[in-house]
This record gives sequence, C-alpha cells and structure tokens, in this order.
Amino acid sequence: MSTFNTLASLLALGLRADLQGPRTRGSVSEIGLDDLPGDTPVTEFTPDDPALTVPVARYFRVEAPELQGRLGAVKIGDLTTAQLALFRTRNDIDPSVSDEDAREHGIEFFLDVDESEADLVPVGHATVILGPVDEQGTLGFWTWFPGDVTGTAMARRKPTGCPFDKLGVKLHNGA
Repeated sequence: MSTFNTLASLLALGLRADLQGPRTRGSVSEIGLDDLPGDTPVTEFTPDDPALTVPVARYFRVEAPELQGRLGAVKIGDLTTAQLALFRTRNDIDPSVSDEDAREHGIEFFLDVDESEADLVPVGHATVILGPVDEQGTLGFWTWFPGDVTGTAMARRKPTGCPFDKLGVKLHNGA
C-alpha cells in the first residue's frame, strides 16, 4: 500500500481537471489544493463513524486555512424543518469531464438556495478521498472538499448502504 504524507505525494497521482482550482459546489474554497505548497502535510485517517466510510476508499486530512474553506454540506439528519422544505435531489452528470466514471457524480442532495444565502461556516482543513479509478484497482483521486466527511448514497456507481440520516446534503444549489 502506498504511503502519502505530503500534498505533493497525493497530487502526484494526478488531479483530474474537475478537481483543479477552487471548490464551488457544496463546501467551497477560495483557492484549490493545487495552489497549496507541495510540502503541506497530509494525514491518513478513517472516519469515526463506520457508516461514513466507503471500504475501498482512503481518506486524508489536509490542514490548510489558506484555502479559506467554508463548510457547505451537513448530514441530512441535522437539517432544520425550514431547510427540509428546500431539500432537492439531482442525478448529476458533468459534461466537462472526460473520464466517464468521474463525470457521473451520481445522486446529489442539496438545498435549493443560492450560495450567497447559505450559512457556510469557515473551516481550516480539507478532506481528500482516494480510491480505485479503474478495474485494475489503480489508486486515484475521487474528490476533495473543505471540511469533514459526510455520508454518500453512491460511490463509483455502487450504493454505499449509508443510513439516510447521515447522508450529506449541500447547503446550496451550487455554481
């Protein structure tokens, strides 16, 4: 198993075009991972709640206040009654991404709110998730975002079995 302890060691896997630059949907940032110094330390971890873990994924925490990240996703069980009235779903496909697996994001939960009206709390770290990107099990980037892990309904086109109340919901409808 490969060991990663700096951002440069993760980025050496190749950062897909759709993951370059600032994050603009869900949790957002002013700059991208690729704008940080390569010697920025990364720490591998396993989410505290097993329901939030995809078994084939590897999780890394990057302390990076310079991202100016703002948390834009919470567990569905933490939504208020007013927020639930704004709850929507979409099955997102990003035509700008050439990798078919990467471009089919899968089902996404979000609040029908403009980012400017969402309550996005500042956060000083990011999570990077790696996993197999082909049938041979080649390790690559799945995603990265400011903040902590929330549950997901699908990972690489397969259901995760995450309990409904722990699924992540984006607090705005994205850019």
